[in-house]
Amino acid sequence: MRREIIRTAVRTVAWTIGVLGILYAVLSAYWLVGGTWLLATLGTDLDRWFRPRELLVLAGLWLLVLAKAGLATVAPLAVDRRYARTTNRPDTQ
Repeated sequence: MRREIIRTAVRTVAWTIGVLGILYAVLSAYWLVGGTWLLATLGTDLDRWFRPRELLVLAGLWLLVLAKAGLATVAPLAVDRRYARTTNRPDTQ
């Protein structure tokens, strides 16, 4: 029983981290395509700096967005995979 509660808590935390990470990647992509929501809080100088026009810089920033999204999926998938392997084990307390 206790092990199942811990397992549920760990899965909940992992999926919450994953969802927040995906939202972070989506917000970065939104800024990259020209969105300005919440970007004005950083100031106008940084706003200009965040709007690169060179193709190499844009490609690098898109790679960062993809990396953020990819890493956001690691926590929930790793936790689910770990617990999928241990579900058949008897509880020993």
